[in-house]
Amino acid sequence: MTLYDSIDEMPVYRYHKFTQLMVLGDGIGNDIKSINGKIDDLIHMVDEKKTELAKVEMLNLRQTFFFIDKAVDPKSMAFACLVAEVDGEPFDDISGNRLKEMSENLDRWASKHQRDGDGRHPGLLGWIKKKLEGELKYYYPEHTDSDGEANALLRRSLVRRIERLQEAVKDGKDINEKDPELNRIYKRLREKRWDTLRNYATYERESDTAFEQGCLAITGELHKDAKQMTVMEYHAAMKLLEERAKDMEKARNKK
Repeated sequence: MTLYDSIDEMPVYRYHKFTQLMVLGDGIGNDIKSINGKIDDLIHMVDEKKTELAKVEMLNLRQTFFFIDKAVDPKSMAFACLVAEVDGEPFDDISGNRLKEMSENLDRWASKHQRDGDGRHPGLLGWIKKKLEGELKYYYPEHTDSDGEANALLRRSLVRRIERLQEAVKDGKDINEKDPELNRIYKRLREKRWDTLRNYATYERESDTAFEQGCLAITGELHKDAKQMTVMEYHAAMKLLEERAKDMEKARNKK
């Protein structure tokens, strides 16, 4: 099996689908843990009278049940997006049914070889995701998530606070789930999740629309099929269009 793991090789349409499925996997999920997490959040939202957020999370919970009922595993399908070849045969069709079929084949292979449930070595999916995002941030930082570094700093801060609590436990101090420090950590984590909460039932449509608009802009201005580009080529084209737009704006302001 050959996998895409670089932005100068991976087709941009695959990367779009890959990131979309990873977001759905994180935001919706397809297991009991995902359901319990959403129910916990809903309880806190009701307690804090965050009615609109609760409505959004209830819609997301409905989607979680749908994924479970239809045996849809977004992260397993995301891993299938990375598959370039199997036994020398190109894997070109990444439509919904074909991705689901490939993910199921990978799961069976993984079960046979006692690996992660999405056909990968432990951590490989996350490693490739991080590598692709790192390459994109290196070449086109303006096209990456502006909150990424802030989120990383928050995670490191919370990890340090958790480590201090663990040290307290080792020293014989009694730490329970009602400990004020733990409550502060849990509250901050909840608030961060809620800051980025979205209706994932409409997310796929909205992200597809944005991607199509980007492709149309590139094809119309540069006369190249944007969907046939690699991730690197696509973002280079977008940067060129952005620079052209800035030059046109400067020219208009001089008149």
